[in-house]
Amino acid sequence: MARFPHLSLNDDPEDSPRYCLTSDDFDEYAAVFESCGRDGGGYDWETVAEHLMQSQAKRQAKQVSFDSEASMFCAWSDRKAALEKLQTLLCHTFRSRTRLRAAVRLSASAEDSEPTTKTAQRFVLMILFRKYIYDEPFVKLLEESLSQEHQLVYHPRGAGEDVFYFRTDHVDDAVASIKPLLRKVGLLKEAVIGWAPRDEDEYTVLHPRPRKTPVRPRLELCPTIP
Repeated sequence: MARFPHLSLNDDPEDSPRYCLTSDDFDEYAAVFESCGRDGGGYDWETVAEHLMQSQAKRQAKQVSFDSEASMFCAWSDRKAALEKLQTLLCHTFRSRTRLRAAVRLSASAEDSEPTTKTAQRFVLMILFRKYIYDEPFVKLLEESLSQEHQLVYHPRGAGEDVFYFRTDHVDDAVASIKPLLRKVGLLKEAVIGWAPRDEDEYTVLHPRPRKTPVRPRLELCPTIP
């Protein structure tokens, strides 16, 4: 029998409540994932987590979004109870190798059987603003105007933050959808837009002037970019 996985449930500052559930406790369960043909990293944990929420907590599943990487499982929600439910489901499932193996196989089967028209969201689109921004109406506009194909997975939750992240399978379509919204609220000239494969951290700049050399948001994309 396996032990419970280490899952950290943390919250953001009180003035902007948001919660995250994270783990990189992969080694203990790697053999089970590998027996099912999976690597057992953050993306595979995310697939299992989505399956568990959809099958056992469908109402709360809509309240949870994921932003995992190969080296880290990460789930976000404005509702702490939703992440507590996910934490409980993961602990119950990972405690038993039999349950975990079944969940991995079922989640993999569901993923493989999804229609090809469903977005895989293989890319990350990043918008870094030249000035700090905290604008809930703008966030609401983005969420209401963009389809699930261009999913907003992270946005500023308080003063001093300035980066938005989206997941998409169609970068050009996402940019074409987002730029008019930025123009509408007078922020297009303040924005630097770049994209990267989901498992990379170097971004190719598309706006304001395309750049072929990849850059890292926090190190190179700064207000001095012309």
